[in-house]
Amino acid sequence: RDVGIFIHGFNSNFQEALFRAAQLTVDVNVARSAVLFTWPSKAAVTGYLADKDAVTFSRDALARLVEGVAAERRVRGVKLYAHSMGAWLTMESTRQIRIAKDDRTLAKILDLTLAAPDIDAEVFLQQLRIIGRLRAPVTVLVSKDDQALSLSRFVAGGQLRAGAADIDDPRVLTEARTA
Repeated sequence: RDVGIFIHGFNSNFQEALFRAAQLTVDVNVARSAVLFTWPSKAAVTGYLADKDAVTFSRDALARLVEGVAAERRVRGVKLYAHSMGAWLTMESTRQIRIAKDDRTLAKILDLTLAAPDIDAEVFLQQLRIIGRLRAPVTVLVSKDDQALSLSRFVAGGQLRAGAADIDDPRVLTEARTA
């Protein structure tokens, strides 16, 4: 059977993350078993830089969790669902699994969905290139009006965030087809 792993985003405390994971599990029926991977967010708008450090700190732990779940004999596949800054964490952990040449774990990733990923657009493309092809294409849900992504872009000196990509831009469509 499949296991869904949910990775929360910026400005989320444990209770909010748990509620959203339960809500997604029930509303979308993504998997019979669900796991919440939570990282130590400050759960405050003023904690943006601290949260960025916290997701960096959490990369190894998420990679170990995905590897451990995938190694379970009864698990057919792993579905990763990440939001905002949690998407950066998820991409970095998946990238780490690819660099380690753990093809067994990568083969069990059935779905990788990122909602409003708070990732520099160029960094995101580089992550995709390193991760390479998975069983299913990476799904990216974008929003041009996301306030957290606007804050992130401001803090990053105007760098475009992957989660705010303009799907009508021909360059974005070209990258989406080739990445």
